[in-house]
Amino acid sequence: MEFKGHPVRETSYKGRRVRYVAGQLFVKLKAPYRENNESRILKFLPEDASIQQPPNKLGWVVVDLPEDVDVIEIINRLKDHKEVESAEPYLLESAL
Repeated sequence: MEFKGHPVRETSYKGRRVRYVAGQLFVKLKAPYRENNESRILKFLPEDASIQQPPNKLGWVVVDLPEDVDVIEIINRLKDHKEVESAEPYLLESAL
C-alpha cells in the first residue's frame, strides 16, 4: 500500500498498532521559532533527510526521511533534543 508515493508501514506506537507513512515525520519545534531551529534538528537525522518548509505558525515542520529509516527510532532520538517539543509519525487512521 502507498500514500502519496510513499510506502505505508505498520508498527506498535504508544501501545497500539498503527499504520504510518514511511519516510515522513512531523516535528514540532519549541517556541520561539528562529530561522535556524529546523536546521539544528537535521544534525540528529540521517544525512539525506530534509525539511519541506519553514515551521508553520504553530512550529510544525514536515521532515522527509529515507524510506528505509525506522521512523520510531528517529522520534525517540528527537524527543530529547532541546529544540523539539514533539515528534510524531505521519499516522494513517481508518474508521471502523
